[in-house]
Amino acid sequence: MANSSEAQSNGHSHGPTTKTYAVDIRYFLLTLLSSMSLFFTLGVVTAPSGPVSTSSSNYVTPISDAPTGTRTGNTNDAPPSNLNHQLNAELNTRHVNFKQPSYEDLGQGNGAIRYNSSTSEPLASAGVDINGNVNVNVDQATGTDANSAINRNHLPAGQHLLVDIKNVEADFLNSEERLSTAMVESVKAAGLTMLSYHCHSLIPSGVSCVGVLLESHISFHTWPAEGVITLDLFTCGENPLLPVVKDLERLFGIPRISKKTQELEEIETSWSHELRGFRNGEPYGVATKANYLDSKSDLASVVITALDLKVKKQVISTSSEYHRIDIWDILNPDETPSYEDAMKANLTENDSRWLTSDVTSPERLFFINGALQSMKDSEKEYHETLVHPAMLANPNPVNIAIIGGGEGASIREVIKHESVQSITMIELDKLIVDIAREHLPYMNDCSNIVDATSDNCFDDERVTIYYEDAKDWFIQRFGDAVEAATEKFDVIILDALNPRDNQNLYSNEEFLNALMNSLSDDGIFATHVGAAHTIHDPRADMSIHAPREKFFQLLEQNEQTGAMILYEEAHCGETVPCAFLAVCKNVECRDRWYAEPMVVDYEISVRIKERKDKLPNLVHFDGSTQHSFQ
Repeated sequence: MANSSEAQSNGHSHGPTTKTYAVDIRYFLLTLLSSMSLFFTLGVVTAPSGPVSTSSSNYVTPISDAPTGTRTGNTNDAPPSNLNHQLNAELNTRHVNFKQPSYEDLGQGNGAIRYNSSTSEPLASAGVDINGNVNVNVDQATGTDANSAINRNHLPAGQHLLVDIKNVEADFLNSEERLSTAMVESVKAAGLTMLSYHCHSLIPSGVSCVGVLLESHISFHTWPAEGVITLDLFTCGENPLLPVVKDLERLFGIPRISKKTQELEEIETSWSHELRGFRNGEPYGVATKANYLDSKSDLASVVITALDLKVKKQVISTSSEYHRIDIWDILNPDETPSYEDAMKANLTENDSRWLTSDVTSPERLFFINGALQSMKDSEKEYHETLVHPAMLANPNPVNIAIIGGGEGASIREVIKHESVQSITMIELDKLIVDIAREHLPYMNDCSNIVDATSDNCFDDERVTIYYEDAKDWFIQRFGDAVEAATEKFDVIILDALNPRDNQNLYSNEEFLNALMNSLSDDGIFATHVGAAHTIHDPRADMSIHAPREKFFQLLEQNEQTGAMILYEEAHCGETVPCAFLAVCKNVECRDRWYAEPMVVDYEISVRIKERKDKLPNLVHFDGSTQHSFQ
C-alpha cells in the first residue's frame, strides 16, 4: 500500500506489472557460435563431391588452347560464379548462340555446315574439318596458289560500301541458308574471292553473317519484323564496288507483301561508297579520270558517300578516251516541291505535300572527271551568267566561238541574240555531246527560240562543231607564227573545266596568245574560274588556286589585254559563289559593262529574241543582275 500511495501522490498511475528476466550475454554468444558451427559442418558433409566445374559460356578458353570456331576473348584467373553461369546461359538461350555459328562454310569446297542449336554439334560435316582450318586453293603439283589474285601487289588502300535495304521479306531475312547463298552470289558478282563465312541465327529472329574474303570481308545483319537488312562490304581488291550495288539489291532485295494492300512493297535502298587507305598517282583533289572518286571530288562528296539521299540513281557512268563522264539523279529527303512540281501535282493551299519530298523532282547532276559541271535546277543561272554579260559588253557580236560546252547550254544562250550569224564550237570529246543529246536534252533545247533553225541547238545551221583539242586548234589558226586571219571572233565563251582542273589549257602561254589574237578589236572572252575567293583563303599564288592565279598573271602580262573584270554569282547551285572572268581587248568595254540597270534592260529587250510561248527568254539575268557584277 505504501508503494501504491506513493505512486498516487506522485501523480502517476501504473498498469499491470510485467515480469522480466535477466540474460547473461556470455550464454547468448556461446549459443550463437554453436549454431553456426553446426550448420557449417552440415554444409560440408552434404556438399557434392568431385572437382569444381569451370565450364561456362562466359568462361573463355585462352586463345592458344581454343579450337577454331569457339568464342575467344579476355580470360579470367578464376572461373565465374554459378550466378554468372546462369545469367549467361539465359542470355544465350534468349538471344544468340555465341559459342558456335548456326550456319557456316569453312571455304574447303565441301559446302555449308548446319549446327544443332542446343548441342552446337554439326548436323552434317561432309568431311569438313570441325576445327575450321581454312585451305586456300593450292595447286598440288606446283605448290602455288591457283588464284592469281593472291600474288598481286595491292596498294594500302581499299573501297568501303555500306548498303541498307528496306521492305524485305521476313522469311528471307530469317533464313541462314538463303542469306548465305545471296552473300556467296554477291561476292561472285563482284569478282571477289570468298574464303569462308559464318552465320549466327538470333532468338527470336534475325541473322548475322560475316564472310571472309581474300580481299577483305562482307557482313550483314537482319531485322525480319522490320524488313531491314544492313550490309557492309570492304575490299582492297582492284575491282570497283559501285556496280555491286545493283547486285546486292537484286540478291538481297526480296520484296515483302504489304499487310495493308496485300501487294509487293517497293524496295528502298540507301548506300554509301568511300575510298579508304592511301593511294599513289594523280595529285589529290584534282579532277582527273584516275581519281574521279577521291573524297575531294564533287561526285564523291555530293553523291557517292551520301547515305541519306532519298533518291540516288545512276543515269550513266562511262569513260571516253579523254574523260570520265557521270550523270546522277539525286533527291534529299528534306527537299520540298518547286513551282513546277506543284503545278504537275496540282498542289493546293494547306496540302501536306508542300512540306515533304513526295512530289519533288530529283536533281540531275552532270560530272566530268568527278568535277560537277551542271545541275538541272540551276544550270540556266550559271550559263546566263557566263554568256550574256560578255555578249552585251560587245556592241555587235556576230561571230562567236565556244570552247568546250559539250552540254549545248552555251550554244542555247548565244542563239538567243539577234546579231549572231556564226557559232564555232571546239569540243575535245564527242561522247559528251552524244550523251548530252540523250540525257541532258533540256540543256540543248532550242525549240522555243524564235528563228532557231533546229529544235536541237547542236543542229542549228549557224553552228559548226570541231571535235579537236582547243589548244591546238587555236594555235594552228591564230598562233604568233601564223598569218593573221581575217575572220575573227567577237566573243569567245570558255566553257570548260576550271583552271585548277585543266592546267594544260589555262597555263599555256602560247594558247592564250592565240586566243587573244583570234579576237576582233572589240572582242571579249569569258570563262568560269572556279569558286569565289574569300577573305579566309590564303594568298592566291600559294593555295589550291595557284593555277588560277597563274592564269590571271599571264593575261595581265599580255599586251593585247585591255581590261579584266572578275565577277561572282551566288545562284549557281554551289555551296559558295561561282567566280567568272571577262577579258576585253578594248578597254572601252568597261563603259558597256558598268551601264545602269535600266540601260542593260533596254539592251536585253532589243538584242534578245523572243520565245515562241511569249515567256521571258532569260530566267535570271537582267539589269539588276548585271549591276551586281559591277
